[in-house]
Amino acid sequence: VRHSVPMATTAVSSITTPRLLLRPFARSDTAAIASCCGDLRVARMCRVVPHPYGIAEAEFFVDQVCSRADGRIYAIVLGGHVVGCVGLESISGESATLGYWLGAETWGLGVATEAAGALIDHAFGGLLDGLERIESGYWSENVGSAKVQSKLGFSLLGRGPLLCLARGCELEQQYTRLTRLEWHRRRVAPPPPMSAFELLASFPQGLPLGRLRAVCTPAADRAAFEGDETAIEAVWRG
Repeated sequence: VRHSVPMATTAVSSITTPRLLLRPFARSDTAAIASCCGDLRVARMCRVVPHPYGIAEAEFFVDQVCSRADGRIYAIVLGGHVVGCVGLESISGESATLGYWLGAETWGLGVATEAAGALIDHAFGGLLDGLERIESGYWSENVGSAKVQSKLGFSLLGRGPLLCLARGCELEQQYTRLTRLEWHRRRVAPPPPMSAFELLASFPQGLPLGRLRAVCTPAADRAAFEGDETAIEAVWRG
């Protein structure tokens, strides 16, 4: 039997990014937590968030879940308001598990990628001594979370059934992993931006043309895109 060895950690009270503050949760955050997690759109995309979800569940989360010795869980604060959660749980030996959720009003704004990326950087950068890999996952239907983890460099390990508490049934879970080696490689040589047509293919449901231009920075690619805008706009509109 292989026994887990607690990992040495460096306490960090908060983490800042260009837009966000990541800080420990407080009892005063329970109303915001209940507002986010009480939304079935959020709960159904999480594994262990029940539905319905109220103040009592939020208090249990702050008092019990956030205080566990094998976790580092942070409130995501945007514009002075708690809009979500990001954390590392099951910290043991060389591994930890990444989890996160966001209020539906902040979906699609890059908040999850920014928050999780900052926590990962701190974890591999010294917050968790000896950390070599971070595990995570998402429901197969959760396209948004799949894109977040792809941007962060996670690789797909496999898939299998897992219970979703809010829905009361098993769903297909995609299991993922990010290694220290891959994290370091991406920091040294970040992946190039996607071309317009690669980006087009990655958003089958459509993406506003203005946003597409904003992220396609290479001049040649932008010119190619502009040259056939009418045809591409027709694709977006179906």
